[in-house]
Amino acid sequence: FYPYGICTDLLGHILVCSNPSFSIIFMSGDNTVTLLDQHGQFLFLILTERQGVGFYRGLCVDDENNLHVGQDNTNTVTVYKYLQ
Repeated sequence: FYPYGICTDLLGHILVCSNPSFSIIFMSGDNTVTLLDQHGQFLFLILTERQGVGFYRGLCVDDENNLHVGQDNTNTVTVYKYLQ
């Protein structure tokens, strides 16, 4: 687990974008954006490479709960609606 970016939303959730761990304990083969509760407990994966994007390097959440994610493989910022 190698976090590249971290932010919080209006509900107190913690969002982390990270790369896979290349250590002996290999937890995930994907770059991910993970949602944690306010105590740091895992809730679910919001994004993974398997969804067609990856190399997440930064993220933020705006006042309307839109998730903005920067990717260095495409030099783009993509906006997702992750909470309805």
